[in-house]
Amino acid sequence: MFKKIAGIITMLISINSFGVSLDSLYLITQKGTDQQKALAYFQLSQEIYQKEPSKAIKYANKGLVLAYQNNQIELQAKLHYQVGLSYIQLPDYSKAEEDINKGIAIAEDLNNLGLCGDLYYHFAKIKYKIQEKNLALEYTQKAIKSYQSTNQLDELANSYNLLALVYISSHQNSKGLEYLFKAIEIAQKSGNQKSIANIYVNIGNSLKKQDKLEKALEHHQKALNIAQEINYTDALVLALNNIGDIYLNQKKYRLARAFFKRSINMDKTPFKLKSRSAYSNIGHLHFELGEPFIAKEYYQKSIEIAQRNLNESGKAIGYFNLGKMNFFLNNYNNSIDYLDKVIHIALQLQDI
Repeated sequence: MFKKIAGIITMLISINSFGVSLDSLYLITQKGTDQQKALAYFQLSQEIYQKEPSKAIKYANKGLVLAYQNNQIELQAKLHYQVGLSYIQLPDYSKAEEDINKGIAIAEDLNNLGLCGDLYYHFAKIKYKIQEKNLALEYTQKAIKSYQSTNQLDELANSYNLLALVYISSHQNSKGLEYLFKAIEIAQKSGNQKSIANIYVNIGNSLKKQDKLEKALEHHQKALNIAQEINYTDALVLALNNIGDIYLNQKKYRLARAFFKRSINMDKTPFKLKSRSAYSNIGHLHFELGEPFIAKEYYQKSIEIAQRNLNESGKAIGYFNLGKMNFFLNNYNNSIDYLDKVIHIALQLQDI
């Protein structure tokens, strides 16, 4: 009987790239060899990390113990990477960075360029999120070099997209737009519709920064159409909000509000984590309509979301909006308090 179980486990492991059920993976963690268990814990973590990141971390760490005991070196790097991805989902960027760095060291020793690319890319994303732009730039370029060597078009397009965002956040909008068009060209070759939708969103945002509202609207509409076709919620939320933002700039308040509300309704994340901008934009709308007390509610909601998502830039934007609103209401002391918070965050992020 045990020989039969061992045979089944070996077969399941050998076909893991075709997708093994969670039940089968649980069986392997109970009945497999230590090497098989380590791989099964990795796969379990992969399957659940987006919805259950804390549980995914526990599985990946169990796998790490076994992988180190059995000298499964490449799997060690992959498990550290998986722990890092799970911490990003929480989010806990410092812990994510720690494990991804460990994965990088191992992957570089193995000269595994594909895995190095994945680790560099996510390390760069962490640095981008916490506003360490020089390191974000350095590691995005490393990811691009790795993916060029392995001809991974999807990953290459995403890396150029991230590179563009780093430049745009450093106020180099023209350079960012140049890389976005390079990213969309590569994504169209690979046919990855999710990547194409995301890049169109970012092109739209970049064009809006240049006050090219009609062109921006055109690209956000392209993103929306693709996202609707493939039921891609993340891009839907962003595209709807960004279209609303353009209508707000054009003083089309009713249309703008409708798109902001649709964006919020489409956001299925806990605590509406992807809707910070939409809440902030509804605040702007009510502020422009001379309804500051309604605006305040939405600004405060945007700050609450930023706090949950460890988004310091988002918090600063929310505090700035409240400072501006209180200044408008002649509440100068309150205005100064909020603007002091903005300066404090900006100094921490070195964004002044």
